Amino acid sequence: MESELISLSLDKCFLKGDASFASYVKSATSALGKLLSPEYEPYTGWLTFPDDVQHHQLDDITSFTESFAQKYDTIIVVGIGGSYLGTKALLAALGSSFNKSSAYPEIIFAGHHLNGEYVEELLEYIATRSVAIVVVSKSGTTLEPSLVFRILQNALEKKYGYNEACKRIVAITSQNGGSLRQIACNENYKTFAIPQTVGGRFSVLTAVGLVPLALAGFDITALIQGAKAMQNMLLNSADYNKNPAILYAAARQKLYCEHGKKIELLATFDPKLESLGDWWVQLFSESEGKDKKGLFVSSVAYTTDLHAVGQWVQDGERNVFETFLTIKNNPSKLQVPLRSNNCDSLNYLAGRTMQQVNSIAIEGTKEAHFNGGVPIISISLPTRDAFSLGAVIYFFELAVALSGIMMGVNPFNQPGVEAYKREVVARLAQFKTSST
Repeated sequence: MESELISLSLDKCFLKGDASFASYVKSATSALGKLLSPEYEPYTGWLTFPDDVQHHQLDDITSFTESFAQKYDTIIVVGIGGSYLGTKALLAALGSSFNKSSAYPEIIFAGHHLNGEYVEELLEYIATRSVAIVVVSKSGTTLEPSLVFRILQNALEKKYGYNEACKRIVAITSQNGGSLRQIACNENYKTFAIPQTVGGRFSVLTAVGLVPLALAGFDITALIQGAKAMQNMLLNSADYNKNPAILYAAARQKLYCEHGKKIELLATFDPKLESLGDWWVQLFSESEGKDKKGLFVSSVAYTTDLHAVGQWVQDGERNVFETFLTIKNNPSKLQVPLRSNNCDSLNYLAGRTMQQVNSIAIEGTKEAHFNGGVPIISISLPTRDAFSLGAVIYFFELAVALSGIMMGVNPFNQPGVEAYKREVVARLAQFKTSST
């Protein structure tokens, strides 16, 4: 299935001529109907958010970030899970691998783990820099970002004084209630709201991602326009057999339920998409992995990982399938040079571009893995720009929601995450006793 937004191919998925696949497409179509029903309204603000944000919030974000970004050279985004992974993914995909623009502040992430050494080194790094903080938490009570924010909040107040520190802190949090909302009100921080009907892992196209991305100088309007275009295509498709989100969800569930595939790998061949793989892993793991069900998902960066995980994919247990995410048009024109001393025997590639070689590596890997019994789902974007990335973010969000509903789980909760939090907090309670 191909459109100007996305290309989806199931040609190497062992589903050709499989009569029962139609029943999975029907089930995915039914899941879309359920998703759009009142039953899921408390969780699905992200479904129409590309429309909502364009009408109500984009101008506010843009006007604020344009002036705020000019004042500081470093901005620390404090958050964990969906509060930072999508932002990090889009920054990596859209930015330069090496040369950061001096016109915009550097974005650093913190609060996504509890390692004290990392935070100490961060404090040392920012000692001579002009720093601001964007803290992202819907509840404000998640341990990792709350604890690190407390440390950074204290550091800013010591460095700049209380009043100036307050001007340098932005809180992105729940519209109503929550401890971070209370802190922001008490300290008079600038705030942006996370809609109550949008969960963390579905929130990158809200202020959660848009504010840091705008601060870094990226085109958030194009990002939202891409998501909106994908929204219009997926939700208004008259032919569900040509709806890529439905077909992707159906193929995943068919491979999981009938072909014994328990592992899905998202494979990219572009280093700038590696962080997008991390975001995808969280999205699919937290949405489907519950009630003792769900595919185990991971991401791989080829061709690098062909020299490691690739061995297992080719010759290991046949319980895996791959989803290849590739970019059709890459702007690089770098050519292989001709060398008079052809000791490496690569002169036959002289004049060819690295992208030509990479494209052949993609097709060769697909063929090798397919011949080894690994089903391949192929997803291709026309370009790696803000518009296309907004589109693929929305595509994956809708696809995982459909897949979870087909599986019979609630794709919008995360009871397993809450379980670890309870155990950690219970153990930390000992410090309350010892401090009294």
